[in-house]
Amino acid sequence: SICAEDLAQPINEILVAAAGAASEIGLEAVPIAGSVEVTLPETLIPRSRFDGFDYTPIANTVLFFGNAAPPVGTPFRISYSTYAEITR
Repeated sequence: SICAEDLAQPINEILVAAAGAASEIGLEAVPIAGSVEVTLPETLIPRSRFDGFDYTPIANTVLFFGNAAPPVGTPFRISYSTYAEITR
């Protein structure tokens, strides 16, 4: 709410959503959000908005934060589970 005493959290969420929309790391399918994992060749990157990554569902992208952002050109893998569509 714009009437909240502390607007830091809502503003932060708006900034993350905007960054997610601008991210070039889009996913091919919509994942189960809690299943997203990002790994460098030998390291699992933690899910963290401080030093890690996070998934932005609005844009269906992954963002890196802090020291966890790999240098440009570094290969990484994003894995996740998706829901199966079942027809009867």
